[in-house]
Amino acid sequence: MVFLSVMLCAPVLLHADSGDLESITVDPGYVNLGALGQSTSYTAIAHYEGGTPADEDVTDTADREINNPVISTNNGGGLFTATGFGEPVGPAINERLLSSYEKTASGFSTLFYNRILRRNPEKEGLDAWIARLESGEITGADLIQQFIFGEECQKIISGYSNEEFLTFLYKAIFNRKPGEAALNAWLARMGAGMTKEKVVKQFGLSEEFVNLCKFFGIKPYPGYVESAS
Repeated sequence: MVFLSVMLCAPVLLHADSGDLESITVDPGYVNLGALGQSTSYTAIAHYEGGTPADEDVTDTADREINNPVISTNNGGGLFTATGFGEPVGPAINERLLSSYEKTASGFSTLFYNRILRRNPEKEGLDAWIARLESGEITGADLIQQFIFGEECQKIISGYSNEEFLTFLYKAIFNRKPGEAALNAWLARMGAGMTKEKVVKQFGLSEEFVNLCKFFGIKPYPGYVESAS
């Protein structure tokens, strides 16, 4: 039997009846378990040793009154169950207020660990991003490009449709939903051949992103020159 830990807005314990379960991830990783008696749908992905991850839609119908949310599915032949302890505390990790972050390279990097990777940074990785930002090796736009198209984020979003990808970008970078007109305009551009990489680059050139970088004292993109006030 295998025991693992994961975050579903609260600590959970995962176990599998089959002995070859390697890990379990949940998409989205910031699932809100909801109010008493509500059901929440999301995808649990079981990764087996030497096997291909298989997706299984799971609906959490736990009794919140006893604070013991349980999800289970038979995925790839191995039954696994996630059992929660207590109630979720505080907002989801990608919902932290901007004002709660330090106005530094550390705060900027942590923001996108939270919003893009949906987790807190590990010290070694955070220190490396801080050093690269502070030395001028990369800009804010470079960081989001590398986060989004890095292996960790791609495991979460690689199967997204164009609309899902754009919705993800607006939430991850601007912490809001796209307006209907803007969403349709981006969808039209992507339908005409604009790549996801180009879309992210354009987001990094936007005034909204420039203002976000200014909040943290980060250079927004290569060649950026602040206009005289």
